[in-house]
Amino acid sequence: MLPSRVTHTPTAVLGLVPELCKCRELELDCDSAQLRDVPAVAINVTMMSLQRNRLHKLKENTFFKYQSLQKLYLQHNRIQDVSPDAFRGLYNLTRLYLSYNRISVLKPGVFQDLHKLEWLILENNIIHQISPMTFSGLNSLVLLVMLNNSLTKLDDVCREMPRLNWLSIEGIEIGNIQRRMFEPLKYLTHIYFKKFQYCGYAPHVRSCKPNTDGISSFEDLLANIVLRVFVWVVSATTCFGNIFVICMRSYIRSENKLHAMCIISLCCESCRISSPRTLKLLDRCSS
Repeated sequence: MLPSRVTHTPTAVLGLVPELCKCRELELDCDSAQLRDVPAVAINVTMMSLQRNRLHKLKENTFFKYQSLQKLYLQHNRIQDVSPDAFRGLYNLTRLYLSYNRISVLKPGVFQDLHKLEWLILENNIIHQISPMTFSGLNSLVLLVMLNNSLTKLDDVCREMPRLNWLSIEGIEIGNIQRRMFEPLKYLTHIYFKKFQYCGYAPHVRSCKPNTDGISSFEDLLANIVLRVFVWVVSATTCFGNIFVICMRSYIRSENKLHAMCIISLCCESCRISSPRTLKLLDRCSS
């Protein structure tokens, strides 16, 4: 009879670990190990990399016994539900990566024990709800990345992260934006918004993206269908009027030929600017 398949591999420091995992002293690498749950290993582990697995839920006290953990990588899983007590006890954690999951809600106090956390990466989720107390406890956070989520409003969440240095909230439409949201962030040096106009609400920040000269683009000017039709109508009317003037000048005898030529030249240039070809180019740029 063949022996049963070994599901754990002994290591000198971390004890037994899943067979597809690797250990480097106190660091556990379980990337692409087809895990459905967080593995149980020695409590002195300092780094866990659980990327590209099949985790769906982070239950309460999942990492409580790993209080020496400093870095936790959970990207590219299928995490939908994060318990408010999932990260309880991680007092020494400095890096937490939760990007490329399916998280929709982060409840108040979910990070309250992460007093030493410096990096929090939440990009490419479907987060649509964050309360002011969601980031409670993040006294040491310097980098927060929330790119590509579903937030439509941003409350006064920044006051819970007084040492924040980098904030990437690109792709988020902040309908309720106000200057007081960012005033508590005295250490903030880099911020990434969806719109350049938002930079005016954080004037003390040294580097604000996206870069622009403040002049509206064709996309801004012609994005509205009503405005686009109106521009076409006005331009067509202007072109027709200038053609009429050019035709009439050829039948009217004028004593000042130079004056007549100037009028015809101006009309021709105006027709060129408002021609259908030019308008079509602007329309294409806006779409």
